[in-house]
Amino acid sequence: MKTFSKISTMAFGFLITEIVAAGTPMVRIQLKGYANTSDETVVYYQIGAGLNFDPNYDAYKLPVPNPAPQISQQCANTLLAINGIAPVTRSSTLAILVRTPITAGFTISASDFADLPTGTCVYLKDRFTGALTNLLSSAVSFTLYDSTSCARFILCISYGKPAVFSSVYLPGCKGPTSGKIKASVDEGGDWNVIWRDSLSRIIQSGTLTSGWDSLDGLIRGRYGLTVLSNMNPGYRFDTNYVIQGIKLPGVAFTAPDTIIASKKVNYAPVNNSYACVQYTWNFGDQSASSTMSVGIHVYELPGLFRVKLSGKSVSSCIDTISRTLRVVDGSISIIDKGNKKFGLKGAKNISNLELEVASFSNLSQKQRIKIQNTSEEEKQFALSELDSGIYVFNVYSKGMLIHSVKKLLQ
Repeated sequence: MKTFSKISTMAFGFLITEIVAAGTPMVRIQLKGYANTSDETVVYYQIGAGLNFDPNYDAYKLPVPNPAPQISQQCANTLLAINGIAPVTRSSTLAILVRTPITAGFTISASDFADLPTGTCVYLKDRFTGALTNLLSSAVSFTLYDSTSCARFILCISYGKPAVFSSVYLPGCKGPTSGKIKASVDEGGDWNVIWRDSLSRIIQSGTLTSGWDSLDGLIRGRYGLTVLSNMNPGYRFDTNYVIQGIKLPGVAFTAPDTIIASKKVNYAPVNNSYACVQYTWNFGDQSASSTMSVGIHVYELPGLFRVKLSGKSVSSCIDTISRTLRVVDGSISIIDKGNKKFGLKGAKNISNLELEVASFSNLSQKQRIKIQNTSEEEKQFALSELDSGIYVFNVYSKGMLIHSVKKLLQ
């Protein structure tokens, strides 16, 4: 069985009453001013109530017999003392008109709001100053001029939070300042969007009517987002996001440029990389790659190879470096016979041999000598036409360098 109660307002002798169900959510808004004058208006929740005046749910604001301050709700051109509205599930705004015959100071406060659903916010926005006050905890003090004829205040009632969708994009490996956050409101209307840094300082703000608002160029840190209705600033959404930083790897290694071919480990580069949790060595000789931090390797055959090292960080970012390695045949040697005569030893049965002799001070001055396949242990050749000095002797087989040495020609 339902019980019922009366909602009434009293203003200078006029008692206005509405019969409503007991426990109905309502807010009584009181105006107090000079010489102990006071007035009030009431808004309450009523299922089936509309935006226009309804005699079943609303009551007109009656004129007072003597000039005195009045507060009322303004619906179109109608002033209401009592206003039944549909239960607020998201946001609702009502124009509040205050008039006075004398310029004076006033306060507006709220009472009788105990039955409002938990999570309901009631704010009063001053259109003149832009101030927004929580009427459920504070009163509003202001000066009103006797010439005021329009609704100076907006009563903002909201429940819950607006539906905001957001996406976070972490910085990429191409740069630590490529993070991004974007947000969209799944409701119509105009929205004020405010972004803050970790110190709550505003770093970007604007108005959103549709689509997405984004905060770009982000580095590692904490960022705050506030979305509030332009019509009802009390209807708002607040949240924080954390952008995780990325680790960029740095890959480097040191190693000799030339080594001698061997059946034992002859290549042990020093890994100077940092911020890497995984490595991959590619030795350029069609052998299997290595995931060891130190890329020790065996080069049995002479040749020119491209050694590549890749490193991956905890953020899955990859850095790569490569260096050229020359592997020469250690069994070949150049023997100085004197009088600018030399012997090539260890080249027995090696095909397509060619000797290149270049001045160390001017490598563009070269002389090439083709050496026929030989079964001799040592092949003799003379360089009598060359001037004295330091020369680089390079031995090639099939166009590939297999030995290199410096010699003094005198």
